[in-house]
Amino acid sequence: MSAAQIARILLVSLIIGSGVASYFMTRHRRTLSTPLTSPVATSTFSPYAAKAVALNTKACDEGNLAACVDLGSAYSHGRGVAADIARAVSLYSRACDGGVASGCGALGILSYEGRGVAKDFARAATLCRKACDGDDQPGCAQLGMQMRDGQGLPKNEAGAIPLFDKACTSGLANACAYLGASYSHGRGVPTDAVRAAQLYEKACDGNDAGGCEGLGVLLDSGRGIAKDPARALVVLKKSCDGGLAVACDLVARKEAGQP
Repeated sequence: MSAAQIARILLVSLIIGSGVASYFMTRHRRTLSTPLTSPVATSTFSPYAAKAVALNTKACDEGNLAACVDLGSAYSHGRGVAADIARAVSLYSRACDGGVASGCGALGILSYEGRGVAKDFARAATLCRKACDGDDQPGCAQLGMQMRDGQGLPKNEAGAIPLFDKACTSGLANACAYLGASYSHGRGVPTDAVRAAQLYEKACDGNDAGGCEGLGVLLDSGRGIAKDPARALVVLKKSCDGGLAVACDLVARKEAGQP
């Protein structure tokens, strides 16, 4: 078994141990109008994370570009090593230039955010299209979001739907939340609250804060799903714990008995 494979196993063990459903999902906490974003990096020095960094460093130095992407993520998020966004950008760029789709997707998201590189929506869209063409699902979801909102490329709400659907079907929770929002608000597809509720629930089950917020709103109103204010409060609290301010405000209002 190669060093890169061992590093990936250690990374998965770390992620599962922390209760996070997917490696990429930790980066994507949004509402309908909020893009894929990376949380502020906080260093995590688990011995498993540190070991993964060491193994991925060795593999990346030996030319394994997929390991370079994993190493870039560690530097981006401060996982097992001190956060260093410039180092992350360099690693993602190397992988993308070498034809690794996930490197292009990660670099595209940073270009969208303006984190470590100049903010450039058009470049972000180009990179994420390259990533999505290479079957990188976070890249597809990011490209769909930008296409839906007309950021860096012509606005095309209907064109975003298959991108969201592809990424959601692959198991990417934030893409399910995006697709749920499209059905909830009739953006690119006919309004379908039942389908929206199903997608939001799938996203929330995958620990996506935006999905939990959307599900909570529908549960509270009884739109597309049986009305259940108690459950609505539970999922809204989950969304708030996931970093979504609007959900925190909704929880505060509900607990204060306000509409």
